[in-house]
Amino acid sequence: MARAKPRAARVERIVVENARVKTFMFDLELEAEPGQFIMLWLPGVDEKPFTLSYMPKVGVSVARVGAFTQRLHEIREGEMLGIRGPYGRGFSLSSSDADVCLVAGGVGAAALAPLAETLKASGAKITTVLGAKSASEILFENRFLACGEVLVCTDDGSKGRRGSATALFSKLLESRDFDAVYACGPELMIYEVARLCEERGIKMQAAVERYMKCGIGICGSCVLNGRRVCVEGPVFDGKTLLMSEEFASVRRERSGRLTRVQ
Repeated sequence: MARAKPRAARVERIVVENARVKTFMFDLELEAEPGQFIMLWLPGVDEKPFTLSYMPKVGVSVARVGAFTQRLHEIREGEMLGIRGPYGRGFSLSSSDADVCLVAGGVGAAALAPLAETLKASGAKITTVLGAKSASEILFENRFLACGEVLVCTDDGSKGRRGSATALFSKLLESRDFDAVYACGPELMIYEVARLCEERGIKMQAAVERYMKCGIGICGSCVLNGRRVCVEGPVFDGKTLLMSEEFASVRRERSGRLTRVQ
């Protein structure tokens, strides 16, 4: 396990990716797998988990959604933050998976972009279904295009096909078959992708986001039907997620209270 104490890291570069997301590149390299995450400490504010959107040079891509991310979006290049990790279980890849599909919903593209680059390096044929609410929130389209075919969809129809990533993926399966499917995005999207893959006997893995405090399996805040997302996940196979009574149904808030997934 990586040491728990944060390492000081300098923000070398900040990239505005879209209307809501900024990427923070650090002067630090970590040996990590696609799908793993780090705990990012903003002194005087809080510590939060973020998937690695770039590796081995550490980069995280952060959507502005709350107090912590708002403060993070206000920092400047040259400032110091604390990083510990990488943690969790990443995507498990097989050399036999020559034709694969990635299904990315919103900021879920951050976990799948380094996976696409890893798969490309192995010689796999890659098709990416890239979804977002609108054209202004599409993330990493050029990175996925550099790895293979990209099919874009938006909820409002402002770019690509109008509709959800799940609907586009389902349509794609009418004429295509894949050795493996990888997904990251909203839980309801992941659940439907897992269900479609299970019906067709396609191997499927997904990176799951759950509220977590410690990142190392101690606090239990991220437990999903007895499995610690920060240790046994965040990547799970589709069968495991489909058997979970809590996945895509309820999630734990900061207070520890369970609330229904929207």
